[in-house]
Amino acid sequence: MIWNSSLRRFVLALITSVGMLVVGVGFLGATLDRYAIARAAYDAANAERQKVTTRLESAQRDEPAMRRALERFTALQHDGLVGQEHRLDWGERVKRIKAARRIPLVEFELAPQRVFGQPYPDLTLRASRMTLRVRLAHEGDLVRLLADLDNPGTALILPRQCSLQRDTDQLGANPTAIIGSCELDWITLNLTPPTRP
Repeated sequence: MIWNSSLRRFVLALITSVGMLVVGVGFLGATLDRYAIARAAYDAANAERQKVTTRLESAQRDEPAMRRALERFTALQHDGLVGQEHRLDWGERVKRIKAARRIPLVEFELAPQRVFGQPYPDLTLRASRMTLRVRLAHEGDLVRLLADLDNPGTALILPRQCSLQRDTDQLGANPTAIIGSCELDWITLNLTPPTRP
């Protein structure tokens, strides 16, 4: 009888031990699964942190160049080279140069604006072809006139071609008079508005 009672206790202890072992293995498996999930989340967060750190370091390296580019863009905007053309201001500017240089005749004609190039996706270079006709006392006056037109202010001027010839209509009055004719491009930089889908 004692043997049976001891055997029962031994079997009960053995079953309890096996049950606890199974429960322990189950907990261990669940813990390992949770550890794997947590490790994957940690690795993903660490990779994202590394990407952000790399971008931040790159931005810090590029900051001086970006600052210089922004200052240059602001200067171009201040000089009137960014945005819409200021055609009325341009006409006034030509009148002031004509008066200051004492040029007897300055006529100009502006063609409609056209796309000249697109250096970056959001920036468009536009140009208006300008035909300039002047009566001069000396060919050097044309060089000075073009330099005055190209001074920073309201335009970036790109000369295409110029020609000089003696003014045959005015030979009797002023035998040294010269007629100058130039084709110029008046260039502006425009911000392209974002396209809407």
